[in-house]
Amino acid sequence: MGKKTKAALLFFCLYPAIVDFLAINLSFQPFATYGIGKLIMIAIPLIVWYRSGVSLRVLRLRIGLARISVVKGLLTGTLMSALIYLAYNLFFKSMVNPGPIIDRLYALDLTDHYITTAFFLSFSNSLMEEYYWRGFILDQMKKMISGVVPLCILNGIFFSIHHFAALLPMFRLNLTLAFAAATGVAAAVWSWQRLAGQSLLDCYVSHVLADLAIFYVGWEVIQ
Repeated sequence: MGKKTKAALLFFCLYPAIVDFLAINLSFQPFATYGIGKLIMIAIPLIVWYRSGVSLRVLRLRIGLARISVVKGLLTGTLMSALIYLAYNLFFKSMVNPGPIIDRLYALDLTDHYITTAFFLSFSNSLMEEYYWRGFILDQMKKMISGVVPLCILNGIFFSIHHFAALLPMFRLNLTLAFAAATGVAAAVWSWQRLAGQSLLDCYVSHVLADLAIFYVGWEVIQ
């Protein structure tokens, strides 16, 4: 893999964090920036795959669009959901200040649409992220790195950077780092699922359950 290809992959890994930083941290036309940014995230893999000339059949195998087992996704997702809820109640409940979260929701005009937004993002954003991170990014990383553990760690690190940018306006730095690291661990698990041959859709099911748990905790925080 040449230097230009590595630089492009690095940009692709950091691009979601750039979008979140502009939309959420700087509030730079948040809905337009976020929406357009997500559309570009859909387009980037399609352009790269088209330019590589890979057939649709081969591509489906490479990114894991295989038959979903459901059970595997449900197992990891349920475990993550339980850990998220327990961790919040056992360790973080007294540390989270609801003020900045409520302020951010108010700034984005989401205070009256929290539940709708929670379900929409849990199902749509999870699909987007699995498509981009475990379908596209992980596939590109495999061209540069060998070994399941390094791939899972690297995918998790960049995934956590993206969430660090999204969480920073709402939490103190230590909590932002802790929560971002937790998303990195989850990403490493989903990467492992993919590298173990599980369907991208199983990762999606797991991701949806984890996100629903996060939004449920968020609902408890702001009440």
